[in-house]
Amino acid sequence: NEGWQELRQTIERLISVNEGPYTKLIPDLKGVDPDDAFSTVPYEKGFALLFYLENLLGGPTVYEPFLRAYVEKFKRQSITSQQWKDFLFSYFSAESDQAKLQSVDWEAWFYGEGMPNITPKFDTSLVQPCKDLSQRWLAANDADLSAFAASDIKDFSALQLREFVALLLQAEKVSVAKLEAMDKLYS
Repeated sequence: NEGWQELRQTIERLISVNEGPYTKLIPDLKGVDPDDAFSTVPYEKGFALLFYLENLLGGPTVYEPFLRAYVEKFKRQSITSQQWKDFLFSYFSAESDQAKLQSVDWEAWFYGEGMPNITPKFDTSLVQPCKDLSQRWLAANDADLSAFAASDIKDFSALQLREFVALLLQAEKVSVAKLEAMDKLYS
Protein backbone atom coordinates (compact mmCIF):
# COMPACT_ATOMS: atom_id res chain seq x y z
CA ASN A 1 0.00 0.00 0.00
CA GLU A 2 2.90 2.35 0.74
CA GLY A 3 4.30 1.63 -2.70
CA TRP A 4 0.91 2.33 -4.29
CA GLN A 5 0.79 5.72 -2.56
CA GLU A 6 4.34 6.44 -3.72
CA LEU A 7 3.34 5.49 -7.28
CA ARG A 8 0.34 7.82 -7.16
CA GLN A 9 2.44 10.74 -5.86
CA THR A 10 5.19 10.18 -8.42
CA ILE A 11 2.73 9.96 -11.30
CA GLU A 12 0.94 13.12 -10.14
CA ARG A 13 4.29 14.92 -9.95
CA LEU A 14 5.43 13.73 -13.38
CA ILE A 15 2.13 14.69 -15.01
CA SER A 16 2.22 18.12 -13.33
CA VAL A 17 5.58 18.87 -15.00
CA ASN A 18 4.46 17.55 -18.41
CA GLU A 19 6.42 14.30 -18.13
CA GLY A 20 3.42 11.98 -18.48
CA PRO A 21 5.24 9.68 -20.93
CA TYR A 22 7.57 8.71 -18.05
CA THR A 23 4.56 7.28 -16.21
CA LYS A 24 4.37 4.38 -18.68
CA LEU A 25 5.61 1.00 -17.52
CA ILE A 26 7.56 0.83 -20.79
CA PRO A 27 8.50 4.41 -21.72
CA ASP A 28 10.20 5.29 -24.99
CA LEU A 29 13.71 6.28 -23.95
CA LYS A 30 15.18 6.82 -27.41
CA GLY A 31 17.26 9.99 -27.25
CA VAL A 32 16.54 10.42 -23.53
CA ASP A 33 19.07 10.38 -20.73
CA PRO A 34 17.82 7.45 -18.59
CA ASP A 35 18.58 9.48 -15.46
CA ASP A 36 15.97 12.04 -16.58
CA ALA A 37 13.33 9.32 -16.74
CA PHE A 38 14.30 7.52 -13.51
CA SER A 39 11.56 7.22 -10.89
CA THR A 40 9.71 4.66 -8.83
CA VAL A 41 7.17 4.17 -11.65
CA PRO A 42 8.69 1.05 -13.29
CA TYR A 43 9.19 -0.61 -9.91
CA GLU A 44 5.78 0.12 -8.41
CA LYS A 45 3.75 -0.13 -11.60
CA GLY A 46 5.63 -3.33 -12.44
CA PHE A 47 4.88 -4.70 -8.98
CA ALA A 48 1.20 -3.80 -9.43
CA LEU A 49 1.12 -5.73 -12.71
CA LEU A 50 2.83 -8.77 -11.21
CA PHE A 51 0.55 -8.70 -8.14
CA TYR A 52 -2.51 -8.36 -10.39
CA LEU A 53 -1.38 -11.32 -12.51
CA GLU A 54 -0.64 -13.40 -9.41
CA ASN A 55 -4.20 -12.90 -8.17
CA LEU A 56 -5.71 -13.34 -11.63
CA LEU A 57 -3.95 -16.66 -12.18
CA GLY A 58 -4.71 -18.23 -8.81
CA GLY A 59 -2.51 -16.75 -6.10
CA PRO A 60 1.02 -17.32 -4.81
CA THR A 61 0.93 -21.12 -4.95
CA VAL A 62 0.33 -20.93 -8.70
CA TYR A 63 2.36 -17.83 -9.53
CA GLU A 64 5.53 -18.38 -7.49
CA PRO A 65 6.53 -21.52 -9.47
CA PHE A 66 6.23 -19.38 -12.62
CA LEU A 67 8.57 -16.79 -11.08
CA ARG A 68 11.10 -19.51 -10.23
CA ALA A 69 10.89 -20.91 -13.78
CA TYR A 70 11.32 -17.41 -15.20
CA VAL A 71 14.43 -16.74 -13.11
CA GLU A 72 15.87 -20.13 -14.02
CA LYS A 73 15.24 -19.72 -17.75
CA PHE A 74 16.53 -16.15 -18.04
CA LYS A 75 19.24 -15.99 -15.37
CA ARG A 76 22.26 -13.90 -16.38
CA GLN A 77 20.31 -12.40 -19.30
CA SER A 78 18.54 -9.21 -20.18
CA ILE A 79 15.23 -9.73 -21.93
CA THR A 80 12.54 -7.55 -23.40
CA SER A 81 9.06 -7.13 -21.98
CA GLN A 82 7.73 -9.04 -24.98
CA GLN A 83 10.02 -12.00 -24.22
CA TRP A 84 8.76 -11.97 -20.62
CA LYS A 85 5.15 -11.85 -21.79
CA ASP A 86 5.74 -14.66 -24.28
CA PHE A 87 7.22 -16.80 -21.51
CA LEU A 88 4.27 -15.99 -19.25
CA PHE A 89 1.83 -17.13 -21.94
CA SER A 90 3.83 -20.29 -22.66
CA TYR A 91 4.09 -21.19 -18.97
CA PHE A 92 0.37 -20.67 -18.34
CA SER A 93 -0.69 -22.64 -21.40
CA ALA A 94 -3.92 -24.15 -20.04
CA GLU A 95 -6.98 -22.87 -21.86
CA SER A 96 -8.46 -21.33 -18.71
CA ASP A 97 -5.18 -19.49 -17.99
CA GLN A 98 -4.92 -18.32 -21.59
CA ALA A 99 -8.42 -16.84 -21.34
CA LYS A 100 -7.39 -14.98 -18.18
CA LEU A 101 -4.21 -13.65 -19.79
CA GLN A 102 -6.12 -12.60 -22.90
CA SER A 103 -8.44 -10.55 -20.68
CA VAL A 104 -5.52 -8.38 -19.51
CA ASP A 105 -5.29 -4.96 -21.16
CA TRP A 106 -1.60 -5.32 -21.99
CA GLU A 107 -1.53 -2.09 -24.00
CA ALA A 108 -2.77 -0.10 -20.99
CA TRP A 109 -0.42 -1.84 -18.56
CA PHE A 110 2.68 -1.48 -20.73
CA TYR A 111 2.11 1.78 -22.57
CA GLY A 112 -0.65 3.62 -20.71
CA GLU A 113 0.19 6.87 -18.97
CA GLY A 114 -0.87 7.50 -15.41
CA MET A 115 -2.11 5.09 -12.77
CA PRO A 116 -3.04 1.53 -13.72
CA ASN A 117 -6.72 0.98 -14.47
CA ILE A 118 -6.85 -1.72 -11.81
CA THR A 119 -6.19 -1.02 -8.12
CA PRO A 120 -4.64 -4.01 -6.36
CA LYS A 121 -6.50 -5.44 -3.37
CA PHE A 122 -3.78 -5.37 -0.74
CA ASP A 123 -3.99 -7.22 2.56
CA THR A 124 -4.21 -4.37 5.09
CA SER A 125 -4.58 -6.49 8.20
CA LEU A 126 -1.17 -5.44 9.55
CA VAL A 127 -1.63 -1.75 8.85
CA GLN A 128 -5.12 -1.48 10.36
CA PRO A 129 -3.95 -1.57 14.00
CA CYS A 130 -1.48 1.23 13.14
CA LYS A 131 -4.26 3.32 11.62
CA ASP A 132 -6.55 2.63 14.56
CA LEU A 133 -3.93 3.63 17.14
CA SER A 134 -2.86 6.76 15.26
CA GLN A 135 -6.48 7.85 14.89
CA ARG A 136 -7.07 7.29 18.62
CA TRP A 137 -4.07 9.51 19.42
CA LEU A 138 -5.13 12.21 16.98
CA ALA A 139 -8.70 12.25 18.31
CA ALA A 140 -7.71 12.18 22.00
CA ASN A 141 -8.03 15.18 24.25
CA ASP A 142 -4.63 16.44 25.45
CA ALA A 143 -6.01 16.77 28.98
CA ASP A 144 -6.82 13.04 29.22
CA LEU A 145 -4.40 10.59 27.63
CA SER A 146 -5.02 7.87 30.22
CA ALA A 147 -6.58 5.55 27.63
CA PHE A 148 -3.12 4.80 26.23
CA ALA A 149 -0.65 2.24 27.55
CA ALA A 150 2.69 0.70 26.65
CA SER A 151 0.76 -2.42 25.66
CA ASP A 152 -0.73 -0.48 22.70
CA ILE A 153 2.35 -1.30 20.64
CA LYS A 154 3.73 -4.41 22.37
CA ASP A 155 2.71 -6.67 19.46
CA PHE A 156 3.76 -4.23 16.69
CA SER A 157 6.59 -5.26 14.38
CA ALA A 158 9.26 -2.73 13.46
CA LEU A 159 7.41 -2.03 10.21
CA GLN A 160 4.17 -1.46 12.06
CA LEU A 161 5.89 0.99 14.41
CA ARG A 162 7.25 2.81 11.38
CA GLU A 163 3.79 2.92 9.81
CA PHE A 164 2.26 4.22 13.05
CA VAL A 165 4.80 7.06 13.17
CA ALA A 166 4.34 7.77 9.44
CA LEU A 167 0.59 8.10 9.94
CA LEU A 168 1.15 10.55 12.78
CA LEU A 169 3.55 12.55 10.62
CA GLN A 170 0.86 12.88 7.95
CA ALA A 171 -1.43 14.60 10.44
CA GLU A 172 -1.67 18.36 10.33
CA LYS A 173 -0.15 18.56 13.78
CA VAL A 174 0.33 16.48 16.89
CA SER A 175 0.46 18.35 20.17
CA VAL A 176 3.55 18.44 22.36
CA ALA A 177 1.49 16.87 25.17
CA LYS A 178 0.71 13.86 22.99
CA LEU A 179 4.30 13.52 21.80
CA GLU A 180 5.56 13.63 25.39
CA ALA A 181 2.99 11.04 26.44
CA MET A 182 3.98 8.75 23.56
CA ASP A 183 7.64 9.15 24.44
CA LYS A 184 6.94 8.24 28.07
CA LEU A 185 4.69 5.26 27.23
CA TYR A 186 6.47 3.78 24.24
CA SER A 187 10.17 4.39 24.94
